[in-house]
Amino acid sequence: MYAVIFEVMPEPERRQDYLDIAAKLRPELEKIDGFISIERFESLTQPGKILSLTLRYFPHVVGDGVATLRELIARDPRARWRAGLHLGLDHNHLGCDRAALDRVPAVGELVRLALIASRRAGALCRDASHAITPALEQKIAAVVDTMPEFHYGRFDLRFATMDKLARSKSGQVVSWCPSCHVQFTETTLPTVEKTRGSKPFEMTPFMLFLRGNLDRLRPFLRKPVPMRVALHRHPGLKGVVEAAEDILHAVPGVDLVDLKQPAVGMMSNYFRALPAYRRELQKNELDAAERAGVDALVAVYHADHRELCAHERDYPFRIMNLLEIVGASMGLHRDDHFKRLKMLQDVDAIAADCQDLVAQHGLDPETTRQAIQAMLDEQPLPLRGASL
Repeated sequence: MYAVIFEVMPEPERRQDYLDIAAKLRPELEKIDGFISIERFESLTQPGKILSLTLRYFPHVVGDGVATLRELIARDPRARWRAGLHLGLDHNHLGCDRAALDRVPAVGELVRLALIASRRAGALCRDASHAITPALEQKIAAVVDTMPEFHYGRFDLRFATMDKLARSKSGQVVSWCPSCHVQFTETTLPTVEKTRGSKPFEMTPFMLFLRGNLDRLRPFLRKPVPMRVALHRHPGLKGVVEAAEDILHAVPGVDLVDLKQPAVGMMSNYFRALPAYRRELQKNELDAAERAGVDALVAVYHADHRELCAHERDYPFRIMNLLEIVGASMGLHRDDHFKRLKMLQDVDAIAADCQDLVAQHGLDPETTRQAIQAMLDEQPLPLRGASL
């Protein structure tokens, strides 16, 4: 089960404006399948703070001891809404195991149908503002207080029971971006510890978190991914490279190749002050990957992927994120539109490709072109050939 907590501190003179905007949004929310209700309440401990709590339930069916899982899905109104996904007919999702679909769940057995509690997977959302407690507020406040200039935000939490959510003593926060991790662990959290006497939480890089849960992940890595891959390495956060290697080794079919290239720093963009060295590192790695005959050069961080992905146009291998490999083994796929557009290397072509989105969101064409150019300028090592 997931909880979505929304917290906002409107200026006293704008409080009614905020509530009016929320009221106007409600009719739009009610059109969304799976939306039940959501209410906002004033904080019990801080007058003026507005809170909401929404619970998201994994899509599921309950066995009756007679029907197969396939039959339960077909006759359950909510499960039937996403039957194509649950039955494995949607290429973007793995779906339930084939053998499991023909199994007869026991009476009262709850069978989860998806790995994620999102609306597109058929999750159910219910208002749970009644479960907001002073203890929960205080825990959220401890996290918020570590973020200077925080005014409003949403927190997604995964928990086992409502009691555990209210106590919220896990004390673990997962980080994705290495620069954010350093900012929190070397500056923000030590400062909070000095002023309060203790840290409100510890922070774990996502790769270490995923490696720590590898035994739970392994059963979902069902599909072989027959690829020779090389890992784009940055050892700035201790253990992340080793964790990424362990995760790749767990994917059936993956052959991890060591390119014997220098691994330095947090991410490639940490070397902005050394542009020639940055270009040299990237070119040597790309050339080494070509000589090694790999199928993909795999990055861990988003910043590295942004800088490297367009080189897929000119080299005989793919540029991928590590989680694309994991997702492929789980039967999950999402097209990398950022990479596809960046490989065009042409502002006009990219703007034309996105013209429907520009119109849909009312974007200024000239501002859009400037944003596209900024994306293309994030290319430390020039591509081999001319723009397509």
